[in-house]
Amino acid sequence: MSNKFVKKDLTYLIEKLIETNELWNANYYLRSMKKAPHGGEFPIYEPNMFIKKYPFQTWLFINSSLNNIPCFLQLAVKKAKEIYNQCKDMDIEELLKYCFNVDNWWAAVRTLKLKNKEYNGYEAFFVWDILEKQKRYSDYFDFDLDVLLYVLILRLVEDKFISINTIEDIKNNEKLLVPTNKYGLTKLENIQFERQGFKLGDTYFLYNIFIDTSIGTAVSKCPFIFETINKIDNYNLYMRCDNNLAIPYINKLSTATVDCIKSHGATLSFSKIENIIAKQVTVHIHPKFGHKIVLIVKPDCRMAENFFHIEIEELWSPNYINDEIVMVNYIHSTYFPSKNNFTHIDFSVNQNDAQTYKDKYQEAVNETGIPIDKYADEHYKIWCVESDNISIDIWGKLVCATLSTPFRELFVETYKL
Repeated sequence: MSNKFVKKDLTYLIEKLIETNELWNANYYLRSMKKAPHGGEFPIYEPNMFIKKYPFQTWLFINSSLNNIPCFLQLAVKKAKEIYNQCKDMDIEELLKYCFNVDNWWAAVRTLKLKNKEYNGYEAFFVWDILEKQKRYSDYFDFDLDVLLYVLILRLVEDKFISINTIEDIKNNEKLLVPTNKYGLTKLENIQFERQGFKLGDTYFLYNIFIDTSIGTAVSKCPFIFETINKIDNYNLYMRCDNNLAIPYINKLSTATVDCIKSHGATLSFSKIENIIAKQVTVHIHPKFGHKIVLIVKPDCRMAENFFHIEIEELWSPNYINDEIVMVNYIHSTYFPSKNNFTHIDFSVNQNDAQTYKDKYQEAVNETGIPIDKYADEHYKIWCVESDNISIDIWGKLVCATLSTPFRELFVETYKL
């Protein structure tokens, strides 16, 4: 059909906008800028939560950013305006009612201006009257087109018009900070950890979307993971840094608030680890939900002194698997008995197709050919910390902070004192 017969209305605007790189980047930034609910701890009870299922709320973001369009969304707004200007069949009221429905009425209060200035301060009453009686926004309110398109972008993100289905979706769009090592990690120095991101020079980076930014106490100034890393002496930190998540520090916007959670940690004993002479796989299962945690200990003697690789991987119960691709948290570390310390800890996300993942979980290698410790189809490195003096206590806390919520209790139970 010729383009001249295509109706260029709200549907056209949305369909064209969701095909753009600008909206993909906006969605990726906003979903990486995740805010824990009251309590400061993310309720992670199934895999792929942060990229596919964790909710984004327009009203909360509007409440933090007021009428200003954040710099990291300005390109998306500009692109939306270009497409909007092509929409000769646009019903502006349809656009207004999509942006400001019952679930997002507060966004209307924050962004629209009453035509009759005598009623300033009563915006909420007019919004509810419009919603309840099917009146027209445009009869009572003026609006700024750029701000309206900004709200539209937030709504499209909230309604999941843009999806991130695999690690490749992220890698294909990444613009990594250089230099990087072979894993895509950059060595970072003189960084300032904050709740949703970190300051590096004059730049503010959001944490990678897979990092659990839960806090440890009511007054914590950064996620518990990095609060714990800061307790390590003379450490080197390597992290995946995507310039798509970077903005000038002066333009930083944070939606984090002061919350409170119970601190997670573990006290572990490694007194008998040297008795392990071959790979040892330990599996603990959650008695209620069926989730498994896999802990692998492998001796290594390639260096001047013997050491051990310790790997921990989450295995969600198949009852929680609804996608074709499954991504789970994975922690690898190296432990030296002679030092009674770790020297290396890294966090990755492992990706498998759903069937391979379910075969891993079943632990029926004779039938499936898939062992529970099978390496992932995709191994996506997120961060790495190295030091000669990472204590067992610090290691335990980092593992607990990195694992999704249901696996923390399982990890604590993995070792005897």
